[in-house]
Amino acid sequence: MGVIARIRGLVAVKPVPLWTSEYIQVPSSANLADVIFDAGDAIGPVSSFLIPKAGTLDFAKLYVRADLNTQFNIVLFWEKPAFPPVSDAVFALDDYDLLRKLHTLQFTVFEDFGTSHTSDLDHIGLHYSLPPYGASKKLALVYFQCYAIAAQTHVIGSENLFKLTILPDEPTPPA
Repeated sequence: MGVIARIRGLVAVKPVPLWTSEYIQVPSSANLADVIFDAGDAIGPVSSFLIPKAGTLDFAKLYVRADLNTQFNIVLFWEKPAFPPVSDAVFALDDYDLLRKLHTLQFTVFEDFGTSHTSDLDHIGLHYSLPPYGASKKLALVYFQCYAIAAQTHVIGSENLFKLTILPDEPTPPA
């Protein structure tokens, strides 16, 4: 992907710069006390963040700031779910909300750094186009909710973070 520019009779292709999100905090119920999530439990409420309105999701990185190395999924939605799963209960979507699902980021392999872990998803290749949000008309709001595949304990002050890298269809300002 790129922008074609004409410079003194020469044609050059200028690539559109990558767009990388800020760290996005995974909300959990661990704001008052440590929480143990069972396998299949939703983790925290539905949250949202801004991304380029159209592009290709290329890379995702999960930062697990507690000593957990179990599979962790982040479900992305193009529209806010009408009946979202409740935190610390079984993650399940009804037919209406299933149609609003954009993609599931499945973090399965972790690199161990002692008391924390990371997991990368390379070359995701998901092209998307979402309705614009806000005044710039170049950003879109995407919603997400996480769920545990295996039992996990979330500790106060060690909330998980993730980042996305996107190849936008057009140059996009930071969110």
